[in-house]
Amino acid sequence: MTKRFFFAVSLLLLLSLSICSCVTPVDGTAQKQQPLQTSKQDTSAKGEKRINEIYGLITKKYYTPVDDKVLLDGAIKGMQDLLGDQRLHKRINADGAYVSFSNGASLMIGNSELENKTLGRQNIIRFYKFVIGVESTVEPIAIAHAAIDGMCKSLDPHSSFLTNEQYQELLVDTKGSFSGVGIEITIKDKALIVVSPLDGTPAHKAGLQAGDRIIKIDRVSTENMTLMEAVRRIRGPRGTRVILTIGREALVKPLDFIVMRNVIPLISVKKHLLTPEFGYVRISNFRANTKDELSFAMEKLEEGRDMKGLILDLRNNPGGLLSQAVGVSDLFLDSGLIVSAKGRIPSQNFEFSATKNSKERRYPIVLLVNEGSASSSEIVAGALQDKQKAIILGTRTFGKGSVQTILPLSDGTALRLTTALYYTPGGRSIQATGVNPDIEVTLTHPSDDSQKDKKGEDHILREEDLSGHIAKAGKPQDEHQYRTEEDRRVQLLLKEDNQVQNALELIQRLATVQRYDEWLSRTQLFAAELEQRKEMKVAKRDILPPNITITSHDASRPIKVTRNRKRIAIKGTAEDQSGIVEVTIDGREAFVDENGHFRADIYLAMGVNNVLVEAMDRFENRATLEFIAVR
Repeated sequence: MTKRFFFAVSLLLLLSLSICSCVTPVDGTAQKQQPLQTSKQDTSAKGEKRINEIYGLITKKYYTPVDDKVLLDGAIKGMQDLLGDQRLHKRINADGAYVSFSNGASLMIGNSELENKTLGRQNIIRFYKFVIGVESTVEPIAIAHAAIDGMCKSLDPHSSFLTNEQYQELLVDTKGSFSGVGIEITIKDKALIVVSPLDGTPAHKAGLQAGDRIIKIDRVSTENMTLMEAVRRIRGPRGTRVILTIGREALVKPLDFIVMRNVIPLISVKKHLLTPEFGYVRISNFRANTKDELSFAMEKLEEGRDMKGLILDLRNNPGGLLSQAVGVSDLFLDSGLIVSAKGRIPSQNFEFSATKNSKERRYPIVLLVNEGSASSSEIVAGALQDKQKAIILGTRTFGKGSVQTILPLSDGTALRLTTALYYTPGGRSIQATGVNPDIEVTLTHPSDDSQKDKKGEDHILREEDLSGHIAKAGKPQDEHQYRTEEDRRVQLLLKEDNQVQNALELIQRLATVQRYDEWLSRTQLFAAELEQRKEMKVAKRDILPPNITITSHDASRPIKVTRNRKRIAIKGTAEDQSGIVEVTIDGREAFVDENGHFRADIYLAMGVNNVLVEAMDRFENRATLEFIAVR
């Protein structure tokens, strides 16, 4: 029985450090042992057999019926990419398929033969044989692999042919021994795209982001490059570097990122207590032990306390093993469907359901996602959303909802084929649509105010910046001491991550109600409040501070004089286009009418005549006016 491996994620760039290379003698002895003609005849037959085998698997197991002309066009395109379009030309139109070499050799198959459903396999083989019959500088097996690769590329970005070496590397990848730069990639619109960098990896530290386009790898263009070829070029021994040329919307021109390869951290779960009652768990990817890691983390968070809520962070999680996505979902669900898959043949269909947990978790969950949340992450998000167990906050997920099955072949190669589509418990397909959040919140960079400790263009050198400066008397030199490293990380997370800030604020509101419909209602109210805050922030930037004028004051003729102070009346007007919210006079709140007219009686110490008036509009813009209250 053919062994199958199910994957819920695009190809991870986390391949093993152990790379075996074969050294070929250069003295010609190898060629003498096996004549070229015999070798070509042998590899020609092997190539034909391999094309036949792959064609059969694709037409039988691919999740949807495939047009033979699409496969033929892909096969010819693959051979053309190998040999170069200057040597091999192709044309496919209403008359048929036509292929020619620059030396004049050509082959045409008419449209009637192309439309014949029984000749699909035969037509591909005919073009393959024609090409290897004319081409003498490239081995037939290499041409066969190119044709097969072209067939797979014509299907979707995730289906691919794996050579023996590539297949062995993929097996190592699933065992958990990883090395590389730590990014998840896919092909979208013929471009090599970063799905997400993994937490703590060289790519993450270098600043690569979800959505980045990899234009070049070590100065080599990625145009028409396959996923496996990209993996081969990006991976390498620990301590070596790779130059990734990145295109990004925010960049005027492509930027080179020099990334040092390293062993990728295998820990996929991190936990924090944001407050004594609210926990935070980050899952960076789904590995073989992710469910166990999460279960242990939850036990530690819940130990000795009554948990009121949990933030589950799946942002920039590219996915991983399907079994772990099911296991993670099962920790929060007690019954019902978690995920199903439907293919073209019954053997590709499956369902996974939740089982009863020893501990029931009734508290609300806010689940964070973004465009870097893919595959297994989307399975968890879709399951908890459909089962009304979590509120989803963030941005729409990546949208990879297809199942790839690894089909090992008899010669040690393999086919990675899309065989089914995932569906959430509610019957939604994730493919190309992703999971939409219940409340959309985009990640914003920390404000300048929160970055005052960082040196920048506007930073002014002060005494405190000098090495070994004398600390302020009565206070420690570092005013930001934390009790533990854990405290520091939590405070940094809450300070710099607005999505986590909003998630904590939301879950604190949800913790006081039990039903899911009440969660949704409060989520909608919170979303409206966030939108109002956003509008106020924009308006605050554009609106000038209030204008304050004083219309009446007289400290020389006070209303009342006591032994130590005198009482005087202050009247004035504060004008602002957005409306005045508050006026204070020497810290005492004044009465303000709808037109901005204010008045207040204040007390001044004997001999003091200075008065400070402060006005604030509804966008928290402030203005002050200090004057001498005498005639």
